[in-house]
Amino acid sequence: MYTIKNNGIVMNLKSGFKGLFILGICLSFLSLFFEWYSFQARDLEGNLVVFWNLYLFMGWNTIFPPNSWFNVVFMPNGDTVPFVMNVIYIGIMLISVYSVIFSDLEYSDNLEKGKKYAYVHILLLSLSGFYICIVPIYYLVSQELFFPYLVYMDFELEVTFYYSIAVGYILQCVAFNAMFPYSIYYYFTTTHFNNQNNTSETVLQTIITQVQESLDFDKLIAEEKVKLQLEPEEKKTIVHQEEEVNQIYNQFLETRRVK
Repeated sequence: MYTIKNNGIVMNLKSGFKGLFILGICLSFLSLFFEWYSFQARDLEGNLVVFWNLYLFMGWNTIFPPNSWFNVVFMPNGDTVPFVMNVIYIGIMLISVYSVIFSDLEYSDNLEKGKKYAYVHILLLSLSGFYICIVPIYYLVSQELFFPYLVYMDFELEVTFYYSIAVGYILQCVAFNAMFPYSIYYYFTTTHFNNQNNTSETVLQTIITQVQESLDFDKLIAEEKVKLQLEPEEKKTIVHQEEEVNQIYNQFLETRRVK
């Protein structure tokens, strides 16, 4: 009962980790299309005079027209995460989802394939962490955009600036935590299975090496020829010995009759 209960707990944990993993991938995918950072400013009357949102696919976007000079003056640097990197990230997400839905690690006979999927999961988790760390460091802090949240009143311009992370960044942070348990579980499970497999093969090879003797066919053939050659001579020797014994016995009988 204890074993069954433990197995049930392990299966529930695995199913929970898997569900969180898929949820994390979905949230991470959605985060790419939501704003990650918001930079706004309002005048003393509360009117919006600066508005910039950072999207990973589209860069910095604003609701103001291009001729709004005050908004343009405070436009952050146009650099953003390369488009190709976002496409690669989505491709890795799709591979991870496929491996979770159509490839069950516990019932898979191809451990090498499972190990490849484990590296994909770890790469996906690493890229999620990369986005979480690199966006604030490279695209925000370096441009003097305060992180994660700040309200600053500029008395000379009579404008209040608002610096804040947005929905996309929060979704990515939640996604990272949701993907972490199953990614680590999958990686260490495939590594453990691989080590066990290697250990079994090593032990078996050692036993075979110790027990198995190399066969020298030439030596065996030569030994058989010698046996065949010696066998007639051995038979002759036995017959000769019997004749000698009989001869001695007959002489003994003759001697007894004489007496």
